[in-house]
Amino acid sequence: MKNSEIPRCYSPVITASYRSKNMKGEMEDDIRHEIDRLAALDHEALKMEYLSRFGGTATFGDVFMRRRLAQQIQEDRLGGLTATEIELLARVARKDGRANPRATRKANPAVRGVTYTRMYKGRLVAVTAAGHGQFEYEGQLYPSLTACVKAITGTHYSGRKFFGLGGEPCSR
Repeated sequence: MKNSEIPRCYSPVITASYRSKNMKGEMEDDIRHEIDRLAALDHEALKMEYLSRFGGTATFGDVFMRRRLAQQIQEDRLGGLTATEIELLARVARKDGRANPRATRKANPAVRGVTYTRMYKGRLVAVTAAGHGQFEYEGQLYPSLTACVKAITGTHYSGRKFFGLGGEPCSR
């Protein structure tokens, strides 16, 4: 087949994708320019920028304020998370105690490997902290010290009080 015999297909030029690529590039350049502008601000100017965007008080360091402002600029221009994505992240965080370590630390200050012991009805009871908010009692994992105590006694009672953490042990 000769070149002249090859059928040629002509399609109209699609300018929308071309424009979107250019617009995307221009938008990215604009975002980079604005973030670079943040890098050049001194502490007071950065603080004023932060207060104008978020209000409240700005008692943070420069690095945090720059990062937070850069994140907000990108979110404003490119869009943030959808409601579905936010809900998915919240579900994942609720299942994982490491997602909110402060709350886990307050609710459960146990260090992995620590064993809590106590005499209960003439026998020595031992519960070991397994880490990530879990406790082991007789080969079973429980989500809290209180759940272990319920397995031991058959009734609901504070695990901290049962083992005498933060005070005298209970009389049970």
